[in-house]
Amino acid sequence: MIDAGYFARGSSVLRRVHEERAVGLFYGQRALCIGALHPLNYVGTSEHTAAKASPFKRLAHTANWFETIIFGSRAQADAVLAVVHRMHARVRGTLPEAAGSYPAGTPYDAFDPELMLWTVAVMADSAICF
Repeated sequence: MIDAGYFARGSSVLRRVHEERAVGLFYGQRALCIGALHPLNYVGTSEHTAAKASPFKRLAHTANWFETIIFGSRAQADAVLAVVHRMHARVRGTLPEAAGSYPAGTPYDAFDPELMLWTVAVMADSAICF
């Protein structure tokens, strides 16, 4: 039996959208910029990345992982998701200073459902845009 992954060709709208070349080329960059508008998202990402000096390398790496999740087998997707889960488990802290309506000391956590929804929403909106 062939493992068509979680998003099988012909039955997945997500896959069909992400097969469009313009989406694949541009949505990540737009999503990264819009995502950074949320202070907790921005600080959490900024404080817990080793790629501050090379944001486009990080973006390309993230894009490769997304492509594996969307286009790969379930085993490939699960392997990527396990790595991402371990990385996100370390992303928690507090704002060092006030940012927008968030006072200094506001906690952030990569597993906060609202921040997770924000991330998915900006990715979906960016895919729709392209």
